[in-house]
Amino acid sequence: MPGEALTEREAPLLLTTYTVAHALHARTHAPSHVARARPRQVVNLGHVAGIRSLLNAGALTAMVMAMNYHLSQPDLQQRAASALGKIAMIDEACRNAVVDSGAIKALVRAMEVNAEVAVLGERACNALACIAAGSVPYKLACVHAGAVGGVSAMMIRHKG
Repeated sequence: MPGEALTEREAPLLLTTYTVAHALHARTHAPSHVARARPRQVVNLGHVAGIRSLLNAGALTAMVMAMNYHLSQPDLQQRAASALGKIAMIDEACRNAVVDSGAIKALVRAMEVNAEVAVLGERACNALACIAAGSVPYKLACVHAGAVGGVSAMMIRHKG
């Protein structure tokens, strides 16, 4: 109902919905095939202008909030990890946005909670590698967020 306070469960979902709607509306400079695409498709297409529009609309914040809220949903976690890795590889500004969003801790937590899901571990490790591929501060951010332990645990659990 209008005017009622949102519960802790409702807030991330509303933010995600608002962010996606805003991002889709804001993508006026993208080619028509990108402007009609869903946010996930924009990332998969690698359309830099579309991805920047999503970032400017707060999509990273919404994605990390969704990851933190839906920790026990490995499908959401692995899709988010994949998107984060792709975004981090675009350039330094995108990598910085990924780090500033709190994505590193969200990736580490996703691996801890869903340790039995190999595909999630693979995608989260790849995303962390994409983030750490930047300068030293990005590597240190990964170390301080516990990425080394998380990656090592996934490697040991899913060896072979």
